[in-house]
Amino acid sequence: MSLSPDDLSALRNRLLAFCYQLLASPFEAEDAVQDTMERAWRARKYRLTQGKTPAASWLVSREAGSGSSLSN
Repeated sequence: MSLSPDDLSALRNRLLAFCYQLLASPFEAEDAVQDTMERAWRARKYRLTQGKTPAASWLVSREAGSGSSLSN
């Protein structure tokens, strides 16, 4: 599965909206998105070999389950 820059931009915007809803702060939402995108980048080899979950669902589930970025 390969994502184009346009795909990543759309996912990032969707994730930013999700984080803003949860955190009610544009600055904290941006930080949470950056943390999540970094985790996704580091996990890319694993995710590409699994192929079970679409990228958008996986990113949102990572952010929703992240205790560090949502609890601050």
